[in-house]
Amino acid sequence: MEGATTPLSPTTASSHLNISGLCSSGWLPINNILFQVANLFLLFSYFATTSHFGVIYLRICLMLGSLFFALWGWIILCAFDTLLWNSVFTIINMLHIIILLYQLRPIGFNAEMEQVYKELFKPMKVSKHSFKKLISAIKEVRILKPPDTFCVEKKSRLDQLSLVLSGR
Repeated sequence: MEGATTPLSPTTASSHLNISGLCSSGWLPINNILFQVANLFLLFSYFATTSHFGVIYLRICLMLGSLFFALWGWIILCAFDTLLWNSVFTIINMLHIIILLYQLRPIGFNAEMEQVYKELFKPMKVSKHSFKKLISAIKEVRILKPPDTFCVEKKSRLDQLSLVLSGR
């Protein structure tokens, strides 16, 4: 078969190396385009930043690189282990992308809680995700009129977190 390459056995590979460790009989031919594209995506992954979108970009590049390595292992190399490992890496990165995109979904509150968040918690740099966890513990919302008393110092027993929005 003309132009086909065969894998080098350890003895054949060592015969291509001279004493200094450099190729003495020349280089193997350049790999297929799938291999080149896979490595290009791995190169792109090194440019990812540490932001949420940077991590998503990183995972997309790693997923695409693994996908092209899997295709290369299946179509060109015909190596089941290369196909299998890179398919697993592709699926893992795809799952990470889905999780990261889910975490970036917008979080909304009712008008009253949105106002509480904007006025009290957002200035303290509390994320909407953290605020959502905090308000998920709310058991009841009480609106008291001026003669009503919420609690009396040293007399009322409070066993839950309370937030008084206005009043004294």
